[in-house]
Amino acid sequence: MNKTIKVLSILIAIGVVATLVIAALWHFNITPNQKKEEEVKIQAEDYLNEHFKGKGYQVYDVLYDNMGNYGYFDYAAQVRNDAGTVDFLVYYNKNTQRMEDSYTTDKEVKKVNEDINPKLTTYAKKLLGDKMEISAEYDHGQGKPIIIMRIHRKPVGSDEHNFYDIVNYLHTYLKVKHADVNLFYPDSNVETVLNKSY
Repeated sequence: MNKTIKVLSILIAIGVVATLVIAALWHFNITPNQKKEEEVKIQAEDYLNEHFKGKGYQVYDVLYDNMGNYGYFDYAAQVRNDAGTVDFLVYYNKNTQRMEDSYTTDKEVKKVNEDINPKLTTYAKKLLGDKMEISAEYDHGQGKPIIIMRIHRKPVGSDEHNFYDIVNYLHTYLKVKHADVNLFYPDSNVETVLNKSY
């Protein structure tokens, strides 16, 4: 009986210690680092002075992405205009390795959906034919649009030349500074895929 009580006591003690260790690790992981919070505030103030000077934006708090919901930053400064009508984030994007803000990227998303996609679709269909579809979205992690063109036919000799004409049109005429452009043939057994990232 004494032996059973000793074994149970040891198992309970191990369970309690393991629970305490797990709780400490969890607490450490969800608690923001004050030094990093201050660092992102300073970076955001510099960013606001460079990109939004005189427009009445202030850092009011810091968002700590302890759950990895965003994936491209850990800390972001929360910014609000003086009137309290516009809120956005300013952060160091780990993927692009530069400071960015969600206000500008949200405008880019809208531009991709409402302006670029329709114009690009019209132009691309002139070059590649009507048996195609284009989807465009903004990749916040990479900080640029991703354009995917799918042609529902077999490849033809002029496709590669036309693809690069479309990329040039996107860059030169639609003024998209950076993008990842892809061309696929989903209905074909051919694995030809064209890609241009700039």
